[in-house]
Parts: sequence; C-alpha cells; structure tokens
Amino acid sequence: MDEVKGLIQQLASKDESERRGAAISLREQGDQEAILALVQRLSDPSRGVREAVIEALIKLRGRKTVKELIPLLWESDVRLRNMAIEILKEVGRDGVDLLLSLLKDKDGDVRIFTSDILGYMGEEVATEGLIELLNDPVANVRNQAIVSLGQLKDKKAISALLKALEKGDEWTKFAAIEALSKLGAEEIVDPLINYLQDENELIRKVSLEALGKMGHPKAIPYLLRALKEADQGMKKGIISNLMENYADHLNSSLKAPERELLLNELFENLDEDDLIFNFRVIEVVGRLQDRRAVAPLIKLLENSNGLMKIATCKGLGFIGEAEALQYLSPLTEVPDEDLRLAAREAVERIRGNGKG
Repeated sequence: MDEVKGLIQQLASKDESERRGAAISLREQGDQEAILALVQRLSDPSRGVREAVIEALIKLRGRKTVKELIPLLWESDVRLRNMAIEILKEVGRDGVDLLLSLLKDKDGDVRIFTSDILGYMGEEVATEGLIELLNDPVANVRNQAIVSLGQLKDKKAISALLKALEKGDEWTKFAAIEALSKLGAEEIVDPLINYLQDENELIRKVSLEALGKMGHPKAIPYLLRALKEADQGMKKGIISNLMENYADHLNSSLKAPERELLLNELFENLDEDDLIFNFRVIEVVGRLQDRRAVAPLIKLLENSNGLMKIATCKGLGFIGEAEALQYLSPLTEVPDEDLRLAAREAVERIRGNGKG
C-alpha cells in the first residue's frame, strides 16, 4: 500500500521519466486507489506519460475508472476527451449502468459520445436506450444511435431501424441501411431490394453494397441485374461480394441466363493488377461447373503464369470436363511444385468423375 502511495506521488514529479515510470509501475502494482491520480495525468504534456497512463487505466479497469472518466466527456479539450472515450470503450463494461444513464443527458454531444462507446462495446443491454435515441431531436444523435445499433447486431432493433429507414432523411437512410446489413436478418432483404430503385444514387449504391454483404440467396438475381448495368468500378465490388458471401449459393441458385451473364462478367472483369481477385474469380468460375467456361479457362491456362495458372488448374478440375486433360496433363510434370500439384489434383478430380 505504501509503495502504491509512493508511485501516486511520483506521478506529480517534475521529471517526465519519473512520471512515466510511475504510470508503468502502477499498471502492474496499482489498485483502485491510483485511479483518480492516473485520470488526472491524462492531461500530462508528455505523450509518453499519457500513453503509459492510458495503458495503466485499461489494465486496472473497474467501476471507479469508469466513474472518474465520465466527467471528461464534457471536457472542452478535444484530445483529453477523446482519450477518455477510447479508454471507456475498453473498460466501460465495468460500469455500463453509468454509461446507460448518459443516453438521457441534456448535452447532445454527450449522448453521441455515449452511443459511440456502447456500440463499440457491443453490449446488447444498451439496445433499448439506443432505440429511444432514434427519436432524438438532434440528427447527429439519431444517426450515431443507428450506427451503434448496427454494431450491437441485436435483432430486437430491426423494427426500429426499418422505421428509421422509411422516415429518415438521406443520411439517416444511409446509416440505417449500413446498420441493417450488419444484422443480416431475412426480413431486411425486401426493403433493401426496394431501395435499389430509389431516386437517390447514393441510397441505391449503399443498398446494393448492403445486399452484397448479407449473403442471402434471395438477393442474387438483383445483384446480377445490377452487375449487368453497373459501371466498371461497381462491377468489381459486386463481383467481390458475390465471391465473398454467395459462393456456396451460386451453383444451385442460378438459372441458365443468370449463369451465362455471371460467367461473362467474371471473365471480362479479370484484373491483371489484382492476382488475389483473379484467383477468387477463377475459383468461383470452377464452382459454377459450367462447361461453357472450359474454353476460356483453357485459353487463360495457356496465356497465364504463377497464381493465375494454378487457379485455372483448380477451376478446370472443379468443372470436370475431359477436354481439359490434354492441357492439364503436361503440367503434372513441371518443376514448379505448386503448379504441378494443382494440375495433378485437377486431373485426378476429372478422372474421378469418370471422365478421361
């Protein structure tokens, strides 16, 4: 105890290194008695001291830490206030009831800061209080509450978020779509599909991105329709979302015209500067198991190298057509081990399907 008191006194030293050393020691040896002194040193002129104090407060945690940090949410010094917010995001669970009460504070900025902290913490106990803020008279408070509800991913917020989406202004709609996409519930899909026809281009784009992230099979036809009409920049984003979130659904969900459209778009949007993207494209082409992809894949096999050649071997193996064997077989003896193994695996897969 005496040692802790000595370290607390050392926090007030004129020597920067002594103050920093005291904060570092209190991180390991301190107790709740040190909290107030550490919070007071968040305003230290030395960055090194401030960083050591932040680490100590996060390590010591506790309800007292939350209680002593909360007054800094009204602080006019932006740096000091932001430090308090970042620490509260890490330790706020130790006094979540204290934070919840701030959602009703008369200061709109404090309501925003608190919503941000609670959303980051992911505490579902905050859902009800954040839903109430969707009716706040301050637009920025409402929008932050929407963002935080998305972070909580509590499905109890779906109805309130859909209402905000329906009645809100442009930026409220933007935030609500982002939040709803994180909840991922089936009842969200139809409203997002409807917003693909919105007169506002930004809302259409955000709705499309949200559907892409959700991975719900119902959205696939709409994503493909958008893919056909999108500009070059949007095409790559839609393709990336299809590969990332819908790869397991594509083979069973697509009708023949949709399959043909997707194959054409996949090949047309290969990017010579993005090998990882190309690798995924070829993987998805293979999973579609459409023999119409064999000829372009063989052409790609002959004109590519490195990862692309390996990916193309895998794609041809997934499709499983015997006509690919004459192009794959010579690659089973090449010096490059990764390419050789990919070619052998593809050949074995095709022959295992009873072809060749």
